[in-house]
Amino acid sequence: QARAAMRTQFPLEPALLAALGNEPVHVDPYRTSLAWAYGLRWQPVPIFQTYGAYTPYLDGIAAERLAEPRAPRLILHELTPTIDGRHLLWEAPRYTLERLCRYREELRSGAWQLLRRGPRRCGAEQPLHAVTLANGQTVKLPATQPDHALIVRIEVATTFPERVRAFLFKPRAPIRILAGGRSYRMVRANLSGPLLFRIPASSGYGTNAAETVDADTF
Repeated sequence: QARAAMRTQFPLEPALLAALGNEPVHVDPYRTSLAWAYGLRWQPVPIFQTYGAYTPYLDGIAAERLAEPRAPRLILHELTPTIDGRHLLWEAPRYTLERLCRYREELRSGAWQLLRRGPRRCGAEQPLHAVTLANGQTVKLPATQPDHALIVRIEVATTFPERVRAFLFKPRAPIRILAGGRSYRMVRANLSGPLLFRIPASSGYGTNAAETVDADTF
């Protein structure tokens, strides 16, 4: 009964289920219970819900699995807002970039993407611009070539007393990024990214609002 209730609440189209077949599949960002509801052959990455990758170490574990030969051949990816006012692209930044580099969209069905693993298609990072700014200042995003992704890395300068306080207590206030008229809560430990701000159209990604950052500044 629970399986039937979940399938009613989160329907997957027959074409999508047929494409999944019995191949190993990882489900992200967090609705992993659908693997049970639909009897999928679940092959998750170690940190299998992206909001759990809240440190570079945990994010790296998930990203490294996608780079290994034993990585899941398919990813069932839901285009959905994430928890706690965060942005889906910035939730687990290393994992998200590795997924873009190694997986291509095979099928789009409603809010779901079926991604299939292939050869890595990303080259080395090319530095474009560096800027030092105070809280509240606006940064203009540099122009990129049509087939390039744009990533941002952020380092927050802190004094020694601030580091001591951060070790003992929760931060006084969360760090937020304002982009495209919206405010997103950031996981402080993952600010160094790589935070995806721009995804090339040639990738086959980025046609859903949950997967784009609609801004020229932040």
